[in-house]
Amino acid sequence: MMGEMRYFSPEVLRADEMTIYRAAGLSEEDAGIISDALIENEMTGIASHGLIRTRRYVDCILSGGIRPEGRYEFVYDNPSWAVVDGLGGLGIIISVKATELCIQKARETGIGIVNVRHSHHFGAAGQYTRQIARENMFGMAMSNTGPMMAVTGTNVRCAGNNPFSYCVPAGKYDYVMLDMAMSRFADGKLQVFRAKGLPMPPDTALDKFGNPTTDPNDYFAGGILLPFGDYKAYGLAVMVDLLSGILSGAGILTEVNAWNETPGTDGNTGHFFMALDIGRVCDIDEYIARVEQMVDWYKSAPPLPGVDKIRYPGEPEQDAVCEAKKYGIGLPGSTIQSLNETAERLGVQLRFLNT
Repeated sequence: MMGEMRYFSPEVLRADEMTIYRAAGLSEEDAGIISDALIENEMTGIASHGLIRTRRYVDCILSGGIRPEGRYEFVYDNPSWAVVDGLGGLGIIISVKATELCIQKARETGIGIVNVRHSHHFGAAGQYTRQIARENMFGMAMSNTGPMMAVTGTNVRCAGNNPFSYCVPAGKYDYVMLDMAMSRFADGKLQVFRAKGLPMPPDTALDKFGNPTTDPNDYFAGGILLPFGDYKAYGLAVMVDLLSGILSGAGILTEVNAWNETPGTDGNTGHFFMALDIGRVCDIDEYIARVEQMVDWYKSAPPLPGVDKIRYPGEPEQDAVCEAKKYGIGLPGSTIQSLNETAERLGVQLRFLNT
């Protein structure tokens, strides 16, 4: 069955992902970066930005719309802030390297900001802010997209579903993190609904005629995402475009094509990353202790009937990691099929996925 789940270890999936991306022209280092990122998203329960994306990335590479080289060039650089050109490469690889640069600058000056232009789809924003928080820093990441979402007073694609994340170290709670897009459910989540043969919740999307629908196929036939919180998500989407699009010198709105398949062009997508070295302004141990105190307060609130516990931002991802370590990473049959078809197109065989 297309929706039947099979479970794999992260190591097995990484080996097969490496096979795919090396065959697509990536270096060993860059194949490792994107494989690790997608598997991390699977581990944290963000299957919408996990291995389900592999086929589209490879399609874009083979078409010539995304370059397989994970390089960037400086447009502007000072001790605390840089603007880099992603040269039309894979957004995840450019973003991991931009985040490393961001952390390096924060270590040297207390704050590191990196804007990226001429990139593509950068995956789940939380993977970069966790990367920063692991260094005892406050992390922020965001990216713009092309119009996918209606805004207040419309039923047409008008704004980007621009993802945004922050993350801080939290001691015994590991990290506190928010990772969200501006719609009620991101495009990738709807891919998961479709892959599993499930309907979307109401008020998630409209069909191409602007009518409410719960069928994910209607969305993928030209439909429109709906924002969470109406005007609140609209305002946040604008903010993300201001920082990651305009400030980076990237495209905005219809100028952005994060899934570019046109040779000789790039997706014109922009990103924004920021790292704050917390220890520069206060004792890091005291800061983390206060974070723990705050989370303790939230978790001490009495849950409503039917609620097992009060969760803090980032706890669902940590719970998902525990489950994945215990049982493995579950992939629906449709994702397994897409990975096999991608490997076949590249002329390679996957060693572990089919055993």
